[in-house]
Amino acid sequence: MESENKSKFDPREHQHLRYNPLRDSWVLVSAHRMKRPWKGQVEKPPEDDVPRHDPNNPLCPGSTRANGEVNPEYDSTFLFENDFPALQPDAPEPGADHHPLFQTRAARGVWTWKTCCDKSNYEFCCLQKKILKENVRPSVNDPKVKQTWILQQDNDPKYTSKSTSKWLKKTNKVMCFHPWSDVTLPLMQPEEISKVINKWVELIEELGPTYPWVQIFENKGAMMGCSNPHPHCQVWASSFLPNEAALAERCQREYLQKHGEPMLLQYARMEAQAQEICNVGLV
Repeated sequence: MESENKSKFDPREHQHLRYNPLRDSWVLVSAHRMKRPWKGQVEKPPEDDVPRHDPNNPLCPGSTRANGEVNPEYDSTFLFENDFPALQPDAPEPGADHHPLFQTRAARGVWTWKTCCDKSNYEFCCLQKKILKENVRPSVNDPKVKQTWILQQDNDPKYTSKSTSKWLKKTNKVMCFHPWSDVTLPLMQPEEISKVINKWVELIEELGPTYPWVQIFENKGAMMGCSNPHPHCQVWASSFLPNEAALAERCQREYLQKHGEPMLLQYARMEAQAQEICNVGLV
């Protein structure tokens, strides 16, 4: 009897391999090693109190950012173009590869589609926007088109105005969740969180039809590389899928074809059912 108990598998005590369906790979899990004595580094929580409003913080309402623009006195979410984008609008073509071990490719970022005209020229600008959206953008993103394309404009003032140039610029976005610097998303009121989520939905609906990858993410804390404590996130949209996303997409498509149900929906349902069983067992 004692030998049977010793040989019974316990995931908290025995190393094992777990399957990751999103990567089609196996991961070694050795949970019992968490019991070992730890003399390594232990991070302390930040001791400095974050002020609710700091006029020198470039993300606060009314503050001046690095590019000289002044933030509005916003009282909810605030979306603006990233002053230090990861996908730069004017990055040159890497050039021809000289060896298969050292390859580079161009990375294309999101285009910003904004109102580019005053009321007197509104109809013309709407027409221009329609032409660019339905003709230029699909051609630019066509894999058959070489990556050295050039968007050429003539010297008509309606094409060379500052507002039009800004409208045509490729960019990344930053979104502030709240005007206060001393709150985080979990500490916000439900109606405030709803506004953030609704804005995420708007961005995905706007960019998703054109770009295969729209990534909304938040770096939380200095350890994770967050450069500013003010509650905010970044939004990237690109013409290419990151490696992990491409692999996850392939695995989910194969799962759907094989099982007839989306992988993550089935996983969420099974996880909820398992939680219900656990809750019943605690009653």
